[in-house]
Amino acid sequence: MNKKLSFFIITLCISFFPFNSFAQTASSTPVKINARILPTIWYSTLSVNDGDSIRIYAGIQNNSGVNFSGTAIFYVDDEEISKKAFTSEKDSLKDVDVNWVANPGTHSVEVKISTNLSSSKELVSYDSDKSHISITRKVTLEEVKETAITTASNIVDKVDELASGLAQKIESLKQPTGSVSNDIKNSESSLVANKGRVLGVSTSTAISDYKSASNKTNYFLNLFLSFVAFLVINWKWVILGIIILIVIIKIKKNREE
Repeated sequence: MNKKLSFFIITLCISFFPFNSFAQTASSTPVKINARILPTIWYSTLSVNDGDSIRIYAGIQNNSGVNFSGTAIFYVDDEEISKKAFTSEKDSLKDVDVNWVANPGTHSVEVKISTNLSSSKELVSYDSDKSHISITRKVTLEEVKETAITTASNIVDKVDELASGLAQKIESLKQPTGSVSNDIKNSESSLVANKGRVLGVSTSTAISDYKSASNKTNYFLNLFLSFVAFLVINWKWVILGIIILIVIIKIKKNREE
């Protein structure tokens, strides 16, 4: 009798525990319902510029026959920017949106939702796909002015450097006037060696006239080169003078007409 009772108890335990374990496992596995967040994100405008205030939208599809509520969390570059509570009714498509002020750069936008569903139910998806958006930096009038001034300043500095180098080259072309050049010295040596007259002129007179003519030529050449070097080194004032002269001529011409 005891053996039969023991066998009955053992058989009952073997048959009960697997069933109970299976029931617990089945109850712990949530059932997916036909509801999800849509993968696509969209915006209130197709053209987004730096500083624009736009709306970011996400959609929640519910064909599960179950009403539920939850919270939509909006992320830009994986950082939370806002939350929005929602209620999704059965057999409906619900959109959620938040405001965002666009800033320059390439950004990734994503929406995630959490719900008040029981642990026995879950949605098909809780995260949208990441949407990538590129926004060009807006250039202000002040930045344009600053860039123009900087560019103009760099150009002036470069031209000044070139003008200084050119003026030095022009100055290097000057000829000596206070001393006798090598060519004059060679000519003098030749005349002294001949010890005579050159075309009816005495040797000393010929040398003196040659030196005087050469010095005058070099003087006027050096004066001209100095003037050219002066104009080159002061090119800004030269251009300004030319502009003023053109304006005066134009005004005078208009008055005559």
